[in-house]
Amino acid sequence: MKTVEIIFKLLLSIIFLIHFSSGEWLPKVVLPEKIIVGYATWDQCDDKIIRAAEEGVNTIIWFSIDLLHNYTTARPYINRGPDPDCVAQIAKKLRDMNLETVHLISIGGWNALHPDTTNTAEQIFIEWKRWNSEVIAKSDLEFSGYDGIDWDIEGTDDVANERNHFKVETLDLMGKLSLLMKQDGYIVAMAPAESYLDPSTSTFDRSLRHTYSEWDPIVPNFSYRGRNTYGYLLSRYGSTVVGTAENGLEITEETFDFVTIQLYEGYSHCLYNTSILNQPASEYIQNIVQRFHRGWNVEFSSDPELLWNTTRVQVPSARLVIGLANGWADNTKFLLLNSTEVGLGYKYLEEIGLAPKGFGFWDIFDEGRATYRGDVVWLAKELNEIMNIRNSGGKYGIGSLCLILCGLIIFFFFFFFFYLFRQWHPPPDYLHF
Repeated sequence: MKTVEIIFKLLLSIIFLIHFSSGEWLPKVVLPEKIIVGYATWDQCDDKIIRAAEEGVNTIIWFSIDLLHNYTTARPYINRGPDPDCVAQIAKKLRDMNLETVHLISIGGWNALHPDTTNTAEQIFIEWKRWNSEVIAKSDLEFSGYDGIDWDIEGTDDVANERNHFKVETLDLMGKLSLLMKQDGYIVAMAPAESYLDPSTSTFDRSLRHTYSEWDPIVPNFSYRGRNTYGYLLSRYGSTVVGTAENGLEITEETFDFVTIQLYEGYSHCLYNTSILNQPASEYIQNIVQRFHRGWNVEFSSDPELLWNTTRVQVPSARLVIGLANGWADNTKFLLLNSTEVGLGYKYLEEIGLAPKGFGFWDIFDEGRATYRGDVVWLAKELNEIMNIRNSGGKYGIGSLCLILCGLIIFFFFFFFFYLFRQWHPPPDYLHF
């Protein structure tokens, strides 16, 4: 297995050298085509994360940080976050186990502070990059820091709190920082609550104090809803210029590598449809993925402060991640879906060529927890049985094995032609010994 690992690393090095020599923009790390996203809970860093990775998670989102301003030094700074040494040690263990894993850091969370807009996006990016390389990265553990970020800016319990209303400056800062991250090769993701990116409505509002009409008779005055707030980020900042082609045209990339929709938002549309209307979860998943893929118009022009016209917002299935909950959810306020139903929905979408990029779940700490039904849920394992992210046949995934096989074919191809060349063009006599 050591020989295979050496060949694999050599091939990766050759591929990166070829790309760099051609002058093409490259991400710092390549996000797998299909992903299972596991969220660590607040400051979590333990062996449960390793188990989750073994059982299927190939994208870990560590939780979480705030982007704040130091009014003494007049500089931005990074607040909170899991222990850097522990994160690097976990990353090394996974690498030693040949479990290819992407490591992102979440910004925000429920009740968390919104980014301070005193500084510019450029200033914050410089500080985040310094923090990531000097505080988070650990050269002795061969950990180069987080591979990117995941936006999870949300509201708070106190309805009257100002954090239940997004400022235009906050949204623009998030968007501009995302562009800078993408231009520098980092992965950029977002995890809007269901109501923050909702294809069932064209309305837009920066307030997070709305209600759902279907839930009003059952849970009156549950006013913790958004109105397509994150849609503005996708519409205005959804494309990043990463270079210029030889013909002078701009080379662009999608800014947001994946979008995780939190179907487990409190009293969600999905919960209402599956628990009150008894719609099969598989059917709901099929419908919601197709609605995101088709796109919908959002009335940004209704907010004059945005200075942005009504446009169509779309999340192609190839960039959509379905956000689920595991054993902590009660299926009364917070959605808890049966993985069998989830698998049926995924299989249908796969058959019609619209399978989502993957699934994500909150949270790794609650893996193995008994549900209100009494059964124990290991969601990473159950999702892996649907998507086969971690191939049970070995430590190397299908993608890695294909890369190794293709590399070997290329190697023998060049060796064969080199042999023929030597036969046709033998070296001069003075080079013979």
